[in-house]
Amino acid sequence: VSTLSATVAGLPATVCENAEAVTLTGSPTGGTFSGPGISGANFDPIQAGVGVHTITYAGNDGGCSYTTTKTVEVLAAPQTFAVSIGGQSAPFAYCMSDTRAYPLTVNNVGGTVTVVGSGTVRSGNGWLYVPALAGAGSHTVTVSVSTGTGCLASNELTIEIGRPFEFIASGDAVVCTGGQVELSASGANSFTWSPPAGLNRTDGGMVIASPSVSTVYTVTG
Repeated sequence: VSTLSATVAGLPATVCENAEAVTLTGSPTGGTFSGPGISGANFDPIQAGVGVHTITYAGNDGGCSYTTTKTVEVLAAPQTFAVSIGGQSAPFAYCMSDTRAYPLTVNNVGGTVTVVGSGTVRSGNGWLYVPALAGAGSHTVTVSVSTGTGCLASNELTIEIGRPFEFIASGDAVVCTGGQVELSASGANSFTWSPPAGLNRTDGGMVIASPSVSTVYTVTG
């Protein structure tokens, strides 16, 4: 039986276990791939698992058989991880006027943490998140953990930064007994007014106040 030489292209020498599957090409065409992580002509490092694996390509062309092998090392990648900001998990929402620095914590042992995104600040060996630095809007912060082998795992956080609402009071500055004035607020999703005395309601963007005595009303949103 005559034999032919064969080659395999597309299989890297090393690959991270969380990498996408790669498509292999064999020559001569028409052969079959076999080995850990092989499905058809694809090699999936997740299915193969960490370690050194031998991939075989073999076939027959016009009565001449051929076979060749290549090795690939699947490197361990960081495991999936969660991220907390100021001890809180997602969803993340802050006010644009919030100048506090919240510790950004990754529950991953080992590896180097990198954080990219508006409002993030490096502090010593850790990271902080300052809402006031990000500005209003919806922001994406990418947190990555890399190992000494160069393998990487990432987690994207969506952080909503809202504008402080503006308080607007309309009507007379002085209300006679039995009179009333409209008070309104805008810029938040919900509102709570206090004290309730003299108000027609304690929620909503507009209330009617008819106090019997001088009163300072507070609205939060």
